[in-house]
Amino acid sequence: MSERRIFLAFDIPDNVRAICDNHIQNLRNQFPDVRIGWEKSEKQHITLKFLGNTGSSLLEKLQRRLSEIGEKHSSFTLRLSRPGVFPRASRPRVLWIGLEDRPNLIQPMYADLEKACHELGWANETRAFRPHITIGRVRDPDEAAALADAHIGTKIEPVEFEIAQIVIYESKLESTGSVYSRLASIRLRAA
Repeated sequence: MSERRIFLAFDIPDNVRAICDNHIQNLRNQFPDVRIGWEKSEKQHITLKFLGNTGSSLLEKLQRRLSEIGEKHSSFTLRLSRPGVFPRASRPRVLWIGLEDRPNLIQPMYADLEKACHELGWANETRAFRPHITIGRVRDPDEAAALADAHIGTKIEPVEFEIAQIVIYESKLESTGSVYSRLASIRLRAA
């Protein structure tokens, strides 16, 4: 089988998607002329690691390693927190909603995931892991500072939700944009 474009993620529940969608709609209404690729509800997730083109045998090894991580780490709760942007509000490229992990269970699990991926041949991330949900990609950053300020200034309802599995996704690039397909779900240990 040919290589597949792979990334690892946590899914989010429908009530969290609804909050993200409502926020997106409010920003769209306030800034109809700013060019942004808004993230569709069904594609919203929490990215753990983008792996890129991956062959079948490596994908099987990855799934085995993720199963070991799932047996080691318990499910945990995240909470929606403040909105943010990458790289900066004066010239934003990505709009996101941050997540809080009060008992800090995500970082040890992420460190094990990063180590497993590195041992399988993927490069380590150069940036610190900051869990978030991407809601939009700005197409013209020079024209989006006011939108970024409005986004950052919005209070997001601090809804809590459980993370109970790691998902392996394939991302296919099509003329209408990327399409995500779930390849496997690896359960975390029950809390």
